[in-house]
Amino acid sequence: MQQLSDISLWGAVPVLLLFGMAVALLALTDRSFLMRIFQVTVIHVSQMLLLGGCVWLLWRLSCWWADTLWLLLTVTTVAFLMIDKARLNWYKLLLPVTVALLAGLSLPLLALLMSFRQAGAGLWQIFVPLAAVLVGQLYVGASRALQTYTRQLRHTQQHYQYMVANGATHLEALMPSVRRGLKAAVLPLLGQMVKPLLIVVPLLFCGLLLAGAQPVVAVVASLLIVGASLSAQVISSVLMFCLADRFFYDAQDRFIVY
Repeated sequence: MQQLSDISLWGAVPVLLLFGMAVALLALTDRSFLMRIFQVTVIHVSQMLLLGGCVWLLWRLSCWWADTLWLLLTVTTVAFLMIDKARLNWYKLLLPVTVALLAGLSLPLLALLMSFRQAGAGLWQIFVPLAAVLVGQLYVGASRALQTYTRQLRHTQQHYQYMVANGATHLEALMPSVRRGLKAAVLPLLGQMVKPLLIVVPLLFCGLLLAGAQPVVAVVASLLIVGASLSAQVISSVLMFCLADRFFYDAQDRFIVY
């Protein structure tokens, strides 16, 4: 684990001074905006301190059960936030959505753990950062997938009933909504892949370089993470649609989610 002494105090002070100068310039143009900057800064610093404390605790424990418990709690929280954002019944959907996210996350995460080799770092030391990246990407994509899918189910009930009345199976009638849901899941990540210089990839790439990885290794690692993220999005979304289906329709194929 890197120590705080790795960061130069004299190097950090100019950064803080430049930040203060930037805030002062913004305040000169719009003083009301200053309070917003202050609030966001406080929230961001608080979140980073909380995150850093959790990661430090996991790093100190360095055992499988602590990291597994962290992953379960994190994925469950993400599932709850996704359901709440989609304005659905979390009491019914929390378990199937959580199981879908965990199942969709497991194979890509395992593949990444098998691909990465870090000298002097154990399996559970690279587990947390890799899992955190995938969960963060998964929240964005799977959340949009769930919202789009349920919105389509609400708006296409007449089309669904028409297809079923004309001999289509339940799955065939759902396919238009499934396609839109999967498309919504991968579009954010595809946007990052098309514009890698603007979004998340530079952070991963620079982080690997700062950790001492060679540029070629950093490029390959970033590509592997993007590929694992895309597969996690698709697998989790498909499983989520399948496991939550019985909560969306009753035995008579009537849509029951409000």
